[in-house]
Amino acid sequence: MLAIAKTASLYGIECVPVRVEGRIRAGKSSFQIIGLGDVAIREARERVSSAIRSLGYSLPDQILINLAPAEVKKEGSCFDLAIAVSILCAAGVVEKSRIESVEFYGELGLDGTIKSVRGLLPLLSRSLDTQELLVPYENLREAQLASDEQCIGVRTLREVLEYLSKGLAPNQDQGEEGSQPEPLKSRITLSDIVGQQKAKEALTIAAAGGHNLLFVGPPGCGKSMIAERLPQILPPLSRSERLEAVKVASICGEPLEMLLQGKAPFRSPHHTVSDVALTGGGLQLRPGEVSLAHRGVLFLDEFPEFRRTALEALRAPLESGKVRVVRARGSVEYPASFQLVAAMNRCPCGRLGVPGTDCTCSRNELLRYLGKLSQPILDRIDLQVDCEAVPLSSVKDGYLSSVREPDSPCLETESVRERVERARLLQLERQGCTNGTLSGSLLRKVITLGPEAEMLLNALINKRDFSARRLVRILRVSRTLADLEQRKKISDTDIGLAVSFMALSRIEQFAQGG
Repeated sequence: MLAIAKTASLYGIECVPVRVEGRIRAGKSSFQIIGLGDVAIREARERVSSAIRSLGYSLPDQILINLAPAEVKKEGSCFDLAIAVSILCAAGVVEKSRIESVEFYGELGLDGTIKSVRGLLPLLSRSLDTQELLVPYENLREAQLASDEQCIGVRTLREVLEYLSKGLAPNQDQGEEGSQPEPLKSRITLSDIVGQQKAKEALTIAAAGGHNLLFVGPPGCGKSMIAERLPQILPPLSRSERLEAVKVASICGEPLEMLLQGKAPFRSPHHTVSDVALTGGGLQLRPGEVSLAHRGVLFLDEFPEFRRTALEALRAPLESGKVRVVRARGSVEYPASFQLVAAMNRCPCGRLGVPGTDCTCSRNELLRYLGKLSQPILDRIDLQVDCEAVPLSSVKDGYLSSVREPDSPCLETESVRERVERARLLQLERQGCTNGTLSGSLLRKVITLGPEAEMLLNALINKRDFSARRLVRILRVSRTLADLEQRKKISDTDIGLAVSFMALSRIEQFAQGG
């Protein structure tokens, strides 16, 4: 007797429909699974057998499971539940007609419990002409975000059997365990940062315009601390953006709670990260850090210490918002539209420009240090901010003021976020994208200069070391500065402030003896 249960497999973040065909017959005892499955699928024989026996049923003599289409490689344990249902249906325990419009996902424990699976959201992003989805209870919120079909969370194989054969719906009361939680108020605020007004201003500009950002300064001046606060002032993710980000995180088994609440992801890989871990790949063609940062922030501390090949691999996703992972077994395209924030010292020893200390780096060492960053990568960073060392007396005063006024820190963060959201809305209504992605004819359309601004820009262009790429960066940042003030025309003040965010140019001039 033959029975078919519906499920799906992943290829990258794309969903491939899979039919689990189960046939049973009398004969010598055997349990075969065919259809190009991996080790986890082959081991499903033992999990499924034990789970069915836990219901009090004995297994048929011969069981043959085919995962169709056979030419598609299938990976993971999410097929367990569909395999078990196809066997029960073929054995006559469940009516065939009952499972025709149902999809099944879940890993089985030996006692029949149904465990959560990775990558459920992208699996459900494409309907298989079904009306119901039976998913692990732990994945229920994720499934509800992805699909318009009726999602039913199940905890055990017995619940599945009772639902399919008797119509007894499992308890869906999520209670404290899975109910929609109150949005978490982060304890990370802009008011934690002592001094560094220019850096905080740059952070606001970056958030408002979607600009990539580089902090340059001595160790301990707060570069990482400032970068970590960028997600707190970014607008909440839209439903479609949440869906995109959760898809990638779900494939990698990353926590989903903050993403489900609309918080932008923040990824901070160590500078020793491999190229594969950064951009994606491996035997299973998994997403890398650039994709896990999709619709959020990728923070690279100690920027020049990353492998040159890893940094160069960022060029494509920074340009297109996508990354293609190519290996011998095939290729997969993942989304990778992130905001790059990087941090670095001014020199190898870190003491350049710090009062009361002496830099031990020669000019050649400084040039080699700066040379680790290629010009194409730097051309994609609109804001380069010089961070000064903060005096200890200011740090002490900052801590004492936060103790005296414990309720005030969130106010600054909220007011900045409101400014950012207004500026973003203005950009989306005007050109459909953030200023950080503007170029070519679209950039020319949105640039309106006041007379003083045009005079200042002409003076800058006449300088010998001024390049076309630098001009584009200045115009993009100037446009964002005007948007933050809700102005149509760009002023000379906007141009001047945009020019001031060129920290590496000044260090290069110093290294060259300028």
